[in-house]
Amino acid sequence: MRPSIFASVAILATFAAAETKTEGYSVMLPSVEVEGISEQDNLKGYVAYDSAEVNRNGLSNKQTPQTIETIDIQKNRNYGTNDLSSILEGNAGIDAGYDMRGESIKIRGFSVDGGDIYRDGVRDSGQIRRSTANVERVEILKGPASILYGRSDGGAVVNLVSKKANFTPVYKVSGRYGSWSRWGLGADVNHAVNNQLAVRLTTDGERGKSWREGIKYKNFMISPSVIVTNQGGDVSFEAQYTYDNAWRVPDRTPTKAVYDKLGIDYKKGFSHEGDFVEDRLHFLRTELNAELAKDLNLKWVFGYRKASQNFDHFFAGSIVSGNRLRQNYAKQETDNETISNAFTLTKELNFERFKHNIAVGYDNSVETRHPRLWYSRTHMQDIDPY
Repeated sequence: MRPSIFASVAILATFAAAETKTEGYSVMLPSVEVEGISEQDNLKGYVAYDSAEVNRNGLSNKQTPQTIETIDIQKNRNYGTNDLSSILEGNAGIDAGYDMRGESIKIRGFSVDGGDIYRDGVRDSGQIRRSTANVERVEILKGPASILYGRSDGGAVVNLVSKKANFTPVYKVSGRYGSWSRWGLGADVNHAVNNQLAVRLTTDGERGKSWREGIKYKNFMISPSVIVTNQGGDVSFEAQYTYDNAWRVPDRTPTKAVYDKLGIDYKKGFSHEGDFVEDRLHFLRTELNAELAKDLNLKWVFGYRKASQNFDHFFAGSIVSGNRLRQNYAKQETDNETISNAFTLTKELNFERFKHNIAVGYDNSVETRHPRLWYSRTHMQDIDPY
């Protein structure tokens, strides 16, 4: 087979050369237009990040011997997605499903929603819905990361990077409207006062209903931040505060089998007057970066986080005699308060033919939890499902 293949190639090459030599022609290719899109543009669907804060050592993604995935939030915001579980769902190795009380996220078979989710390097633990209204990107460091973060389940570490003050001006106001009376407004203003001071204010609010009757929600978030640098730019200080509130009437209806057996339309909801779920988050973060000497940098991140989730509602249900529906009842009041400090010292040095990045760190975190949960069978209620 080889001689015939080479022969055919030679014949084609000779023919092409002969045609070019005898006739001679020129071809005008169509022009190609290259249009740049700002990183802040709503149509921007993908941003190729070279590095990630989640690795904590200053190395690029290519230099890090672990899989790092960075998800640009704007792509998801274009489609109205706000919950972290919905954004992570569909990515390689990630199994995510939204629950009424928060996320249910597993990466490489390990659960990460309990203690492996961070916000700007501060552990964001506890049972709570995590809004992405003030998040620029989500970084995922897959695989074991205990050497960097201490306590970890081993599947991955997820870091939410907030929209914070910087020296690139941004002035944006947005609005949206969708099905089921859904509407929202947002604003993002980043102003550089001078080359040493910049301030930013990000806010977002939304409310709407569901295709199922009686289900509705309203969310509100506001986050001011500031950054200050010295004249030489080798010392910078950041401060940011975020308040996030999410209120909703939960859609915790009986199973599909109950609907089918009773012959009820799927659009019918079974929420009661006064049913609600509410999440509140107060998050304060400061960050100090200082170049102590050439290629020797110190980073200190302080975080104060207070999160609460309260709910009071009837849910699910089973059929009892007389085609009545008996619903369950639960009530919860939880408060989580966390104070964190993270010190990281990085040094870049050359040894023999290799360049090394050495990182030494100390993390301290104190968390206080106050869970209060009521579940009573005596409060179960029988209702007429029709």
